[in-house]
This record gives sequence, C-alpha cells and structure tokens, in this order.
Amino acid sequence: MRNLLSQNVKRLLRIPVLLLIGLLISCQSDAQLPVELPVAHDVRYYTSLVFRETPYAQQKGLVKLSAVQAKKRGHYRITRDSKAHIVEIAFMQGEHYKTPNHTTGYYQFPAPVVRTKYEGNTEIKSFYNHLNTQISVRGQVYLEVYELDSLGNRKHLYFLDKNGSEIENEWGVAAYHWQLQDDGSVIEKREDLQGKPQPLRPYFLFYTTRLHYDPQGYISLMQNVDADGNLVENSTGVAQDKLEFDHQGRWLGWKVLDKEGRLTEGNGPNVAKGINTPDEFGYETAIRYEDRHGNPKRNDHGFWGSRRFYDDFGNLSRSYFTDSIGNPAPNVVSGYTYAIYTWDTKGMKRVSTQLLGTDKLPIDHKTRGYSSITYTYDDRGLLSQVSFLDRQGKPINRLDNGVAYIKYSYDTGGVRTSRKEFNTNHKELKP
Repeated sequence: MRNLLSQNVKRLLRIPVLLLIGLLISCQSDAQLPVELPVAHDVRYYTSLVFRETPYAQQKGLVKLSAVQAKKRGHYRITRDSKAHIVEIAFMQGEHYKTPNHTTGYYQFPAPVVRTKYEGNTEIKSFYNHLNTQISVRGQVYLEVYELDSLGNRKHLYFLDKNGSEIENEWGVAAYHWQLQDDGSVIEKREDLQGKPQPLRPYFLFYTTRLHYDPQGYISLMQNVDADGNLVENSTGVAQDKLEFDHQGRWLGWKVLDKEGRLTEGNGPNVAKGINTPDEFGYETAIRYEDRHGNPKRNDHGFWGSRRFYDDFGNLSRSYFTDSIGNPAPNVVSGYTYAIYTWDTKGMKRVSTQLLGTDKLPIDHKTRGYSSITYTYDDRGLLSQVSFLDRQGKPINRLDNGVAYIKYSYDTGGVRTSRKEFNTNHKELKP
C-alpha cells in the first residue's frame, strides 16, 4: 500500500490542480482554447525527441533544424520561457499541429501539443489536439502532475482525469515515485491505485528499477532491483537493459543482461541484442537482432529484422521485414513482408496502409485477415472512419474481432465522443 507520506503529497497536489482545471474550463470558449498560450523566450526545432523509457527525464530535442527546414517537414517545436523551462512541445508540419508519427517512443509524445505550467514545487502537463482543444491521453489522463524537490528534480508523478480524480494510465500505472541516489542514479517505482507495484511497461517486467543516465542525460542502463538495491532477474532471466546512443543522441540499440552482466535472451522481443541504424534525422532505417552468442535471432514478434523508408515530409512511407541475412522476408506471425503507407499530398494525414507479400502482391494479414486499411477524415482533419479491406479492396470482417470498419464522432472542439465498430452488414458490434 502507498505510504502515508505519498498520500499526504497527493492530497496537497490535488488542491492547486483542481483549481487549475476549474480555471481552464471556466475560461474556455466552445472551441476550448487554452486560457493563455506560453510566452516564447526561446524556440527551437528538432526532427525528433531523444529516446526515453520513463517520464523521469525531461524531453530533449534530437537533430536540430533551422526554421526554414522545419517549414518543409514534420518536426518538434520546443518553446522555453525566460527561466529556460520547457513550456510547450508541439509536433508540427510547417505551421500546423500534426498527430505524432513514428518519432514517438515508449514514453514520448502522446498528443500534437503538450504544455507545461510551473506552480511552486509542481509541474503540470496538459495536452491538446491539432485544433488546440485540451484532450485526454494514455487512457483518460487529462493532467500529469509532477512533484519536484528543492533542486527541481522530479520526485513523484500522478495522473488526473478531467474531473480531477486520480486515475491509472493505459498501462495500469497511477503513480511514479523517484529517489535520487548518491551515485546519480535514480530508483523508480510504479504503482496502481491500490498501491500494487506495476512493471516498467506491459511485457517489460522490471518493477523496482534503477535508472542510470550518461553525462549527456541519455538513459544508459536500467536495472531490476530488490528493496535493498540488489540486482534481481525477472521471469525471463533479465536483470539489466543497456541502451546505446551516438554523440548526437541517436539511438543505436540495446543489450539484455543477466545480473552477472552476461548477455541473455529475454524481455518482450526475447533477444539478447537489438541493433538499430538511424539516418541523419535520427529515424530508424534498419534494425536486427542477435542472441547471446552474436548470431542472428528472430524475435518473438516473428521477424529477424526490418527496414524503413521515409518521404520528404519525414513520414514513414514503406517498410519490410528481413530474413537472417537482411533480405526481404515474411513475418512468420503476421504473414506479410512489405507495408506501404500512403499520405495526402501535404503529408499531414495517412490515408492508407497496404500489406504485400515477398512477391510485392497484396496479401492478407495472417491473424487479422485484412490486406489493406483506409483512413477517412472529416472537414476538420479529424479521423472519422477506419476501414479494413481484402485484396480486391472490398470491406472484410477482421479474423480477430469481426470488425469491418470503425466510426468516430467528436464534439465542437474536436474531442472524441464515441468510437463504434461495425461488421460488413453494418451491424454495430458491442464491446
């Protein structure tokens, strides 16, 4: 169970946050514009954000762009105030907010815009769609509330819904707690609303975790530890996860280690090593996997490696899976080799995804049944329908859930109000 100190901290945090929610709601128009936009003291543009595994570290831009370059491609605009605090990060294309794409990571960027207010020892993050309306993310998270120590280091993170109630995010985590250690590492614990420990993320079964950061602030090592700080192997035999970056902060991959520091296969992909090749923008172009002996290994998701390609806007345009020596080959779980992603002429919205076999002809997803997906948008640029099609482009009921298409509805501010699933007979499928 959560200790008394944490409960008291949470009660203290709720007071200013609830006041903030009331202020936001009372001052917003029908379009729910924010009370005030952040005052820009310093604005910079980046291709992506530095990879991170947990929300402890502040987000950092990766590969800086000029304002002229940023007008032509997807980018992150990072705005700081006069105290060098990040007050806004927006994913944009030119001057328009855009739904985050492949540049997001495991705990990266959940909305087109994230704004941060600093009040005393709290840091409060809110989220906005491309219409500048405040929205919920990662489940029903409306606000992220960080408590800071006297030096500005993060100590706790709690999630609140639109009504100001404490909630769990989509991973079942209600709170993060951090303790800075004498050696500069950080002990992280996560818990649900009942105080039960939660893993780093689903299928990454590290519970109490020691985080190590390198001199540039990149996460370099994550260790699964017990209450005394001793290394503990999880159910897959893994105690440590070592990450590697180049001098620019581009992610190069990871190694999986046991408590003795030896390579071992485990965690989600069940590999000992993942080797990533980034391009000049920091985007993944190729990844492959190895076992503990350095031999090629197929991961538990069904492939040995993959290649990725991008358009001039920075959107993922096509990809393919590879065999053990790098040639195009089918994923043994999903059955397809190539995926083709089509975007509108401005590069803002994905309009279709097509699956192809090694022969580059349309193929059905082995476990889901469709061969392609189309995405339809309303006149405000909001996703209105997702449709699943067979090789001839006709609607098909998915094999895994029977869904042929999904329809979405929104309020005047662009906040989603409903998601309904239908089969090919246009019968709504109830959850």
